[in-house]
Amino acid sequence: MKVILLITIVLLSIWAAYNFIHPTLLLTLYAFIVIAPLLVIFIKKNLFNGLLLWFVLVLFKEFGRIRIPLLPDFPPERIVWLLLFLLFFTEVAFKQRRLVQGGLKIEIAMVLLCVYILFSMIVTGTIYKEGHGLFISTFLSSYAIPFSIFFFAKNIVDDEHKIKKIFVFFTIISFYLGLTGIFEHFELKSLVFPKYIMIPYAGVHFGRARGPFLNASVNGTVLGIIFFMTFYLLFQRYKKWVKFLFVTSIILMVLTIFFTLTRACWLSFLISLFIIPVFFPQLRKIFIAVFVIMMVVFISVSTQLDFNLQLTTNPEREYLFGKHTFPEKITGRFSAVNPIYARINLYGAVWQMFLEKPIFGFGFNTFGEVSPKYFHTIKGIPYEIVNVPHDTWSGILAELGLVGLGLIFFIIFYILLVSIRSYRCLPREGFSGKGLVAVFWGATVVYLINIEFIQMRFFLFVNSLFFLMSGIIVGLYQRHLLSSDKT
Repeated sequence: MKVILLITIVLLSIWAAYNFIHPTLLLTLYAFIVIAPLLVIFIKKNLFNGLLLWFVLVLFKEFGRIRIPLLPDFPPERIVWLLLFLLFFTEVAFKQRRLVQGGLKIEIAMVLLCVYILFSMIVTGTIYKEGHGLFISTFLSSYAIPFSIFFFAKNIVDDEHKIKKIFVFFTIISFYLGLTGIFEHFELKSLVFPKYIMIPYAGVHFGRARGPFLNASVNGTVLGIIFFMTFYLLFQRYKKWVKFLFVTSIILMVLTIFFTLTRACWLSFLISLFIIPVFFPQLRKIFIAVFVIMMVVFISVSTQLDFNLQLTTNPEREYLFGKHTFPEKITGRFSAVNPIYARINLYGAVWQMFLEKPIFGFGFNTFGEVSPKYFHTIKGIPYEIVNVPHDTWSGILAELGLVGLGLIFFIIFYILLVSIRSYRCLPREGFSGKGLVAVFWGATVVYLINIEFIQMRFFLFVNSLFFLMSGIIVGLYQRHLLSSDKT
């Protein structure tokens, strides 16, 4: 291995000298040649750790994108994803790993949906964009890669220790996201990492807690999902100082969800909390007391705010660039009607698009180009053209029709059906028991409510996080069935 590496570096150096390659590019190539084998060894040694590494890279994917000379534009997270894919199936091919038996209906539906989307893009000509080459990033972020994470989780996360490790891993991430959100809110720029978070015109929702996603809605959704992981860890046997860190992380998450100033995140989080008294009866009294206190605080604060605050024609910009106090920002978020008007205009256009092509839709990634002519004036509603659907379902219906919507509904429905079966057959006690399924349901409520109000197709991390948890539950159920058959 060392000899091959040395020969490769020598030949590369000769080639670079002959072609006058810039020293910076040459050093990048050297680094890639040295790091790549180490990365392969690390992931091959433990695919589970490779999966966690992938989530870290996706979290910071906007931070320092690496372009490797002479190679396609593969960001680090896609390189690791490809390595995971290749190494996993290499182990399967050489019988070093067995696939989990059963539950293939979900995977089949996922494959069918991916094939259908690719076919849709080929037919409509959106798979290739002049000057950009293959234009499949949205397809990868919304469907292909999250579905693969479901498959990996189902087959790789195969014991209770790994599930605990995942929950602790994301709790650490939530600690970072919570602190970052608070630093953003109080404008402690020197403490915010990465620095691009504090660039006003990078991403959207500047002035709200948006984290490394550069989107407050996504940040709130991710924290809402992770909340249930950390909450469940509190019931496990850990030292007091560890539980103190879990409690601290929960407090940071709740505060940052509030600081996102995103109504969909607030709504989904509050609704999801009712999972706790239903499936964790020992906490009902505490839950009721905390909920009453929260309502009293909310009512007392809301009565002091001026809910008749006159908004500008572009309230988002006014409230995001520090021209108002925090109470005024809260008031603005509660009373802002422009997002509601935009959605009404959107639903009217989507309905017209659906009526014209109800079965197959207009094609994946065509909404921005096709939709403008379907917007029309609605009485009492300011006219506005929306280039990107504000919710996930309307985009699927307009672009992929009933076929695409039916497939994604089947996938989610069957995942939920398996989770119900899991709850019925798993033991009440233990980490991998009914409580774990209840945690998944809480995360599912957060995710499904938010995709009703937010276009999630562009955000790989949150989609993959949901399907990671789905894969864990489905894999747990299939292994339980297998062990029951053996006994």
